[in-house]
Amino acid sequence: TPTVKEEEQDESISVPFETLVDKLPPHLDKAVVEDCIWVAADLHKNGLPESKSRDGVYPGDHHGFSIAVGNREELLRDDEDGEPKYFTPWEADQLLATPEPHVTSEFVRRNAFHGDGMALVDGKTGCLIASGMIGLSLKYGGRKGGGRQKSCKGLSKQMPNGGAFVIKCSEDRGSPLLMFLDGEQGVKPSEDTPASAADSARVAQLEAALKEKEAELA
Repeated sequence: TPTVKEEEQDESISVPFETLVDKLPPHLDKAVVEDCIWVAADLHKNGLPESKSRDGVYPGDHHGFSIAVGNREELLRDDEDGEPKYFTPWEADQLLATPEPHVTSEFVRRNAFHGDGMALVDGKTGCLIASGMIGLSLKYGGRKGGGRQKSCKGLSKQMPNGGAFVIKCSEDRGSPLLMFLDGEQGVKPSEDTPASAADSARVAQLEAALKEKEAELA
């Protein structure tokens, strides 16, 4: 069992999001995950055309949101008591009727990511299964970050066979997109952050981790 210090060191390290995409388990199609990343990045940067800008700088507003890409049956699984294992709907009708829309569709862009709760996407088809879903457990969520971040990280590891790919988008456009797979954290820097600044932050993270390791070995 890892110590608190080891867990905190683990949480301080993020990898480029492409590293997680290269590790996808068989139940997650790479093209589907990339579609979800594209939708999240576009909404994070631009919002919706008709939405109002809060600061007059960005073209539109957006709500913080998260997307869980996983095995369909596992995402909707009930526990031994017949209760939902991972999620409960924010409202009673959050599960979508068929045919389910694709995550890149205009319907999904305008309805799934502008309210509370998580959007669930079938890892094979890329179709939206449900939106407005509330995670039931923060297990494996770690000690850092807010409730949404802990829920996203925890969910990515709670699911079996390599976990789920979970994207967390902050309302703050200056913050990076965070992505999680089987408990590992990846980052896609905000397009409003110069690449040099993102690279410097990454170097500082690695140098700090190296110093801690050297101190342990001394």
